[in-house]
Amino acid sequence: MYAGAPTQAPQPKRYEEKRKMKNNITRTFLVFVILFSIYSCETKNEYTKIDSSDKRINIEGLSLLPPQGEGWHIKKKHAGSIQFAKLGGTKDQSIVGLAELSKLPEIKSKEEFLALISKQRAGKPTPNRFEVVLNKEELSKENNDYCVRFHTILKDYGAKNLPKTSDFLITEDIGLICRHPDNKKIGVTIALSQRTKSENKINNFKSIANEFISDAKFVPFSKTNTELGLAAFREQAYEKAIKNFNKAIAENPKDHSAYFYRGFCCYDQKNYPSALSDWKKVISLKKDYIEAHVNIASIYLENKDYEQALIYVNEAIKYASSLSEEEQHSREVPTAYKMRMEINYELKEYDKVIQDGRYLVRLGDQEWYVYNNLVSDIVNHSTDIDRTECVALLKKAEDLASEEECFAYINTTYGELFSKLDESNKALDYFNKAFNQSNDPIHKKEIKEKISKIRP
Repeated sequence: MYAGAPTQAPQPKRYEEKRKMKNNITRTFLVFVILFSIYSCETKNEYTKIDSSDKRINIEGLSLLPPQGEGWHIKKKHAGSIQFAKLGGTKDQSIVGLAELSKLPEIKSKEEFLALISKQRAGKPTPNRFEVVLNKEELSKENNDYCVRFHTILKDYGAKNLPKTSDFLITEDIGLICRHPDNKKIGVTIALSQRTKSENKINNFKSIANEFISDAKFVPFSKTNTELGLAAFREQAYEKAIKNFNKAIAENPKDHSAYFYRGFCCYDQKNYPSALSDWKKVISLKKDYIEAHVNIASIYLENKDYEQALIYVNEAIKYASSLSEEEQHSREVPTAYKMRMEINYELKEYDKVIQDGRYLVRLGDQEWYVYNNLVSDIVNHSTDIDRTECVALLKKAEDLASEEECFAYINTTYGELFSKLDESNKALDYFNKAFNQSNDPIHKKEIKEKISKIRP
């Protein structure tokens, strides 16, 4: 048993990551000009003709109506992207629409969002190919979130379908880029582009584009199998949860979150070998996953395999070393230190126990027994006892304690401290107080033994 007040064996931590978007979502933003593949006979088989422009089409997080008018075709690239295409009246003319998701960094203001979009769109077009006629970007109040409207017109001197009678084609893009209201880390681009000779430009192109953009509606993202499994796990529906995690792993064998939470299902069902296997798989996929290291260590600790437990808890602390104090609290790093204190206590590495205890104090840990046990360790296993430090630590333990039994252990530690400092009367006062507060027969017996050493 750990020194001083008893502590519960560290349990695996159900650290929940922020929801990850599906892997097939593109990581790029719209560049300076929307360089769509031109719809032609060579790519016709990749597209499906749209019979009704009134039927909505859904991708992840977005519901759309096709651009209005006859002759439109659709190409759904994947769950987070869709293209529309339409041939014009001449070979050089085409219209293309796009809706696509992309990842966003953390954005703190609308102005920062505009600057980011401007930077990403100002890519590096092919040298000497494009001449800018218009490039307008401005913040928009649409959708009550961060949105940027853009309108670009370019002369394209290098188009593949450039007629011999023309020096360039006009490419015109009108679009909207917004932060998705359901997930602030996802950007949504909705845009329409026409490419044609200058004299063949569609006169009402702007109204067609604006209608296509305004018809788009944000919708909540569908739940992944990992998220469905996590929801079932919270309800302790373990079999259902495991089935969903199995599906998630079948879809993506590198989904470390599915392994992580499936490990909890196994752990709660006391299937410790399977839990251990899943958590080891997690760190094979993501070696710096602190919580998986801690969970593995907790199983070894429960089995009193202190050497193996120490290996994994040390790995957790190593990967946590670069985190801020706030991040360490949110990632359950203090749990790793408490676990290492317990392991090193069993291994009789008392100096290391005291060192970790003092680190937790610096972190501002909010568990009363951390302060109480640290004093007990100093008193019983150190030759350097600072009375002022120890009293301050015990007063902090008192501030954090809430139950009578907690104070029985704190007063016992006060008694140990003053006994060690040869202040026998104070020690007896605290031991007697602890004896009257305690409801634990074993603890009472221990206190009697401590008293008898001072006053036989």
